[in-house]
Amino acid sequence: ALAAGALVLGAGGPGAAWGAAGPGGAGAGGALLELAAAGGRAPAAPPGLPRRRMDRTLATLLLRSGFESLAEARFVPMDVFQKTQFLRRQAAQEAYLAAAKPMGIGVDVGNVADPQYFDLIAFVQWSTASELLTSGAARQEFEEFCEECEGRARLVRRPVGLEDDARVPAFVQGRAADLVYARLRDGFEGEEFAGVPAPLPPGAPLEDVVAGARGVLGALVERGYALSADARAEEGARGGFRVALQAPATLWGLQRLAASPAAARAAGLPAHDALAVGGFLRASGLAPHCLIRAGPGGVEEEWQL
Repeated sequence: ALAAGALVLGAGGPGAAWGAAGPGGAGAGGALLELAAAGGRAPAAPPGLPRRRMDRTLATLLLRSGFESLAEARFVPMDVFQKTQFLRRQAAQEAYLAAAKPMGIGVDVGNVADPQYFDLIAFVQWSTASELLTSGAARQEFEEFCEECEGRARLVRRPVGLEDDARVPAFVQGRAADLVYARLRDGFEGEEFAGVPAPLPPGAPLEDVVAGARGVLGALVERGYALSADARAEEGARGGFRVALQAPATLWGLQRLAASPAAARAAGLPAHDALAVGGFLRASGLAPHCLIRAGPGGVEEEWQL
């Protein structure tokens, strides 16, 4: 039962049915990210290519920013999300380890600095969100566990403007992008990230935009997110650029989602570099969209501004 002083968040109202996503399962409704669908079977084992160990603070920053963006959308109780995520991680981890073992790929279970483990849990975080958003579990109003509230519960409602489930991905991805970029720029848990640029002024030329994206990517590479990353202006196109990453920490998750039904990637993607760059672009007053293609050894991204 709700306490008399329980918190009411957002606004209620009947939700519309889930709208069909775009070709990549994201990008619909103005969402920041879109993942190009891939044919074939989803990979069971993590990539066998060398990947760098991640900085633990960076790994925590990325995972926490995703969680907090989902919590702010208020489409499902976060205790339900955490329980579902735990169960999905248990099931996925068993299959993941079984597939990795005969290939001689070690997974340091429980260590978010290990790229093989980070890949798994980042995948589970975003695929769980997509499952809850598209399976009928999303709600307009609900009671949520609250340890400090009288009665240990609070009433939660969707934020105004998110009554339609199809609007949730754009909100979640935009908020995650803003959080990741702000924390890289301003520091996180006492750690500073060198080279992260400040937002650009209005009307900045494309060369400055690309240079800023390189700065964001460089900070991630320095902390082990990928072996390498670069951004280049897209020849023959107005206001666009391309990003290429070698062996990013979420390559397996992106490969798996690309080979899965669109609903599995509806809420968002474990593409933290794109979230970071997207946050920089949004802070610079731009309205970016990123199409992501996951290859066997890396990721390519097409950015439109």
